[in-house]
Amino acid sequence: VTQVIDKCSEVYGQWNYSFYRGLRVRINPQYLPAVARLYDVSWIEPYKTPEMLDEVSSEIVGGNWTGAGSWVNNLGFDGSGVLISVADTGIDDGNSATMHPDLGGRVNAFIDYTETYSADGIGEDKIGHGTHCAGIIAGNGASGRIDSNGYLWGMGAAPNAELIDQRIFDDAGYWYGPTNQELVTDAVVNGAVIGSNSWGMSTGGQYTSNDAEFDALVRDADPNILGNQEYILVFAAGNDGPTVGSIGSPGNAKNVITVGASENYRPSESADANDPDEIAEFSSRGPTDDGRIKPDITAPGTWIASALSSSATPGWASGGYGGNIDDLYEYCSGTSMACPTVAGGA
Repeated sequence: VTQVIDKCSEVYGQWNYSFYRGLRVRINPQYLPAVARLYDVSWIEPYKTPEMLDEVSSEIVGGNWTGAGSWVNNLGFDGSGVLISVADTGIDDGNSATMHPDLGGRVNAFIDYTETYSADGIGEDKIGHGTHCAGIIAGNGASGRIDSNGYLWGMGAAPNAELIDQRIFDDAGYWYGPTNQELVTDAVVNGAVIGSNSWGMSTGGQYTSNDAEFDALVRDADPNILGNQEYILVFAAGNDGPTVGSIGSPGNAKNVITVGASENYRPSESADANDPDEIAEFSSRGPTDDGRIKPDITAPGTWIASALSSSATPGWASGGYGGNIDDLYEYCSGTSMACPTVAGGA
């Protein structure tokens, strides 16, 4: 590895960081042949910047779907004693004591990897994506607001679960994430047993080094630090459907749970939310390039009602697949919404 770093430096490259069996470097393409000839180099691939992959759904996932009325907690599972990490744009105002009523008091740690937060804004969500995902996992309907079908707005799949906020996107939605090992290590050291990741890179089903690294991190992030932990990693499949073979990375990994989007059941809102047995048109499909079946599971991902960040601009999810409900809730659609539903189910 030292030889590779020296060669990259020699040809005016810039190595960003080392990770599981590899390096990420910025280098002029004309020098790639020289690097490729090095003994320690067995694979080179282009780097892609990760992007965000943008209630009733909890009923469906909980196996208690009757079309209306009853709540999944009747099954006896509510996430009590389980800590889930949300790696995203932050959670609400970044303060567990003053945030959205459906999540308040249950965010145990705020870890901010971005370079743009203010001293009083660590973990704050000025976009809204992360708060929406957090509510899908662990919203408890504490606001008491009820929709026309009698459901509590913002009721998550695991309403008694606790959360860790890992902010990896800045205020403009630009990726500022840590190394993959740091992401997993920080979550596990803080007690998380599940990681929800509604982000990825459009790689058309290719198994990349990023996938390989997360495959290793499911089991052994760093045995010296974590002691051979087992960590459930849940990733969104991507929104490049209906093209066949369009799963993104790290969703192409073998040891992670990759989630595609089915339709929710809110027929009054949209024809894209009237059949829970139908795959959402935008949801990425398998198989992977090497023939494996992906996604592993699907969950509702259209017109999902969840928490609206008080720090975000209202209407951030407006468009053909979402929009404001009121000052506390918003509809949004994507495999980004299906992923936390499965993380809460886990």
